[in-house]
Amino acid sequence: MGYIKGKLNNHNDIFIFLDFLKEKRGRIDFYLPLDGFSISLCYDGNFFRLSSDKGSKNPKFELIKFIEEWLISGVKPNFVFFEGESCKGGVPLTEEELTLLLRDKDLLKVKELPPSFLITDLKVTVLPSFLVAHWRAAKPLSREDLYRYGMTYTDLIKLIESKALEIEPFYQVEVFPQTFRLFLFSLFAVSLVYLFFPFYLFNVPLFTKASALNWGLTYRLLDKQEGKELPFKWGFFKFYYFGDKVVSPGLDGKIGTEDDIVINLPKRGYSPVFTVPER
Repeated sequence: MGYIKGKLNNHNDIFIFLDFLKEKRGRIDFYLPLDGFSISLCYDGNFFRLSSDKGSKNPKFELIKFIEEWLISGVKPNFVFFEGESCKGGVPLTEEELTLLLRDKDLLKVKELPPSFLITDLKVTVLPSFLVAHWRAAKPLSREDLYRYGMTYTDLIKLIESKALEIEPFYQVEVFPQTFRLFLFSLFAVSLVYLFFPFYLFNVPLFTKASALNWGLTYRLLDKQEGKELPFKWGFFKFYYFGDKVVSPGLDGKIGTEDDIVINLPKRGYSPVFTVPER
């Protein structure tokens, strides 16, 4: 038994394989690289037989789900044709039934729906209970949620077009309370200020300035080489001794740029405070 592999380019390619199966007996498996599960089709001389590798009792649902995932993701499915393989099992469908399923105009509209949505209005008496429950709780639904309940996006489109329910897109930011969103926005704004404004606009804390002065005077007394790093930091900012001043390179890590922190050392009348002189 031989086999042929390839990719589907567009939705209409499936119909080419229906004619191909009628001419050459065998089985074709279609699968998406993303999730790996496959849909199988074969022709027994009277019916096309549809099956899923998940052993689903509703292969027609799996077929529609497969095509929806294909259309929404834009990822081209793979196919494998097993020539001469017998056609048994699965759900028997006439060519007309299968064609109607694949040419459903609502199937081609699935890309128009949002990934997640809220139900804003519905007819309680005509809809499944899970949709009513999500509407009453103002709880969002995703495509994956619908699949778990055994409903496709195509089914949802039919309900929307029949005026049985209305939806609106749901965005993840809506899960945060307004006060928390304001806090996040304020934090983001402050971060931008620190990022784009020169660092010297902000005052160095008094304790840090005193430490810089003391260590700078100590290094000058000990006649240390200029450019030597001082043994303390302010956060992640390092300080260096330069004879008559102490300098931190600031945010960019480069000395001699606009965001340098410069602390000038007094020329006379001040002595460092230390207990054990460094040698």
